[in-house]
Amino acid sequence: DKGHKSPELLFYLAFAYDKQNYDELAEKFYKEALDLLKNNQDRLGKSYALAARTNLAGILLRHENYGDAKEYFLTCQNEDPSNAYYYFQLGYLYVRLDQPQDAVKMYQEILRIDPDNARAKKNLEILKQKTPAALEVKASQGLLDQPLKVDVQNQKSEDGYTSQDFVMLGKLHEEKSEAEKAIDAYKWAIQLDERNKK
Repeated sequence: DKGHKSPELLFYLAFAYDKQNYDELAEKFYKEALDLLKNNQDRLGKSYALAARTNLAGILLRHENYGDAKEYFLTCQNEDPSNAYYYFQLGYLYVRLDQPQDAVKMYQEILRIDPDNARAKKNLEILKQKTPAALEVKASQGLLDQPLKVDVQNQKSEDGYTSQDFVMLGKLHEEKSEAEKAIDAYKWAIQLDERNKK
């Protein structure tokens, strides 16, 4: 009966399994602890819930369950908005989910919290090369006038852009009422998709 279980005991049981890499059992007991803690508004209960969500998100991340891990990390971020750890994890997840613009926002937020964070600065610099704005600069330099070079194994152009990057570029041009440029970008997205299907 859940009423007789202690959420703290369930948390420590989950934590012990987590440290031994028994992920399935750890996930089960973290979720049970969270279920018991969902209506607990005291400070200690909130601390246990935050720790359980953080550790559960870490397990999901290890198993490449990026969508669910993201949801847990977003909840943690809302509960502890000054903790840079959650922004780093979300930045990483957005990269894995092929959402570089959202990843950029996470690293910018880290720098708002900790302006001297070297890791965030480095990640942000790398990501800024992958956003539609960076792609637009390449496009203005004649990128769209050249034959598309495709890295088929990684389903990207040789410059590292995916079809989704070109779709985002197309949307960027649409927002600027640049229909011809938007069409060119969409053509590249389609061309990249077709090449990847071969």
